[in-house]
Amino acid sequence: MGEKLFEFLGYYAKDIDILITEGTMLNREDNCVHERELSTKMSLVMQEYKYVFVLASSTDIERLATIKNAASTAKKKMYINSGFMYATMKIFTKRESRKSHGLFSFYPEFYSKDSDLDKLRNDGFVLISGPSKLGDVKKMIEKLPSSETILIYSSWDGYYKIPEQIEANPKYKEFRDAFPNVVDIHTSGHADKTTIKKVIETINPKKVICIHKEADATL
Repeated sequence: MGEKLFEFLGYYAKDIDILITEGTMLNREDNCVHERELSTKMSLVMQEYKYVFVLASSTDIERLATIKNAASTAKKKMYINSGFMYATMKIFTKRESRKSHGLFSFYPEFYSKDSDLDKLRNDGFVLISGPSKLGDVKKMIEKLPSSETILIYSSWDGYYKIPEQIEANPKYKEFRDAFPNVVDIHTSGHADKTTIKKVIETINPKKVICIHKEADATL
């Protein structure tokens, strides 16, 4: 997290009675990787493979921006196949109406029918999808050469590693297993323990309420 933010907090956030913070990462020792680093890694993969699928959340707008920037760097056309993702992008693009090249301005093509695949097959592509579109994606990869096709898995790895999560959300693992080539490129969207501590020390509130955390998690 940039030092400018802490300077901002230190200057403006004074005499705070209660600080409410989330604590998803409190029991984890891993530090969050910056989205810029993810974009660089994704771009290298997108340059190496002609047909790139990305499994990502429709509501993680920062990750969608990361993928967009990576595709632009790799000179790949970006597509989506989710109506909900399209709606999310449209909302943020409208908010940045005066910034056509803003971080959260999106102008993807919408992939909706098999007849579009011929053009995509010739040009190559980056297609962002959610797990609910597994059936449509399977139809696509069946028609693409496996050596040139890859999935960038940009979601929590617990969805395909933890048995309880696999049982509750089976499509994440099914989506991942459908591809011959897979690379995990992901970081948590939650603040890590070190950052949360630094925010608390900077603001120095009278009381801290930590939500969205495991029962035994502490600062």
